[in-house]
Amino acid sequence: MSILIGHASIDENGRASGGQSGDQTGKEVCIRSWYAGDWNAILRPRSAAVAEKMAATCEILCKGNLVGYDQYQRNTLWDELEKVGWDAARLRTKCETDCSAFMTACARCAGVAVPRVALGGGKYNTPVTWTMCTAFSGTGAFETLTEAKYMSSDKYLKRGDILVRESGHTAMVLGNGMQAGKDTVKPTAGAAAEKVTSPVTKEVNAKEPATAFDRFMTGAYTVIPAGGSYIRGGAGVLKTGLVLLPKGTTVWNYGYYTLSGGVRWLYVQCTYKGVSYTGFISERYLTKK
Repeated sequence: MSILIGHASIDENGRASGGQSGDQTGKEVCIRSWYAGDWNAILRPRSAAVAEKMAATCEILCKGNLVGYDQYQRNTLWDELEKVGWDAARLRTKCETDCSAFMTACARCAGVAVPRVALGGGKYNTPVTWTMCTAFSGTGAFETLTEAKYMSSDKYLKRGDILVRESGHTAMVLGNGMQAGKDTVKPTAGAAAEKVTSPVTKEVNAKEPATAFDRFMTGAYTVIPAGGSYIRGGAGVLKTGLVLLPKGTTVWNYGYYTLSGGVRWLYVQCTYKGVSYTGFISERYLTKK
């Protein structure tokens, strides 16, 4: 018998958006058996405590009827959980999510600050399936597994693992496979350079949003100046420096940037000394990995 997984699936009308807030059918955000879904990555928490908290949060939200599916209102679950101190058991307001926003909210309830992208006007967006591997691994709290045995069978999966099909779907593993913990894990080379033993609990974010997007810019970058480079609160050398990142620090860009003085300033995220930073660095100070 397959282990169980939790996920945000589809709205009450079989569509991606347009339904009422909350789970109208019991199947919009729900628990089901694992299935071979053409997964191409597993995000595994480095901390057992984080894994358990994420899985427990997922179960609470799946078993209730307060969270429905809507891609256009995908961030409202985050908003409502923030109001109750990231305690899913205290949620009382009907809201919406989608598959990747659901995983991001579960991680935040476990104390991991997966970065969001500012859109301006106080709005933001959480990672989507084709950016979440970069975003989650960038916190340092997850390792990314890509070996075929994790994709084709549930026997090596662990409670708290996140299944990812990039540009497709994502779900949370709620049980342990028969061989869980008996394998040798080989994380991908894209795992964060700085491993952290506890979840990120603090965020420092730029006050300004990015103004342009190019998905081909998405990826990991390395700081190249010998003296390091500031990640800044806006695009341009006169903007406030949030933190000085040493040479060799890895940062992640999700395709967003702003032009300043004819130079692209990439909107990036990194975790440095246990703090998650989101801001701007000039492309002149970065090299793509």
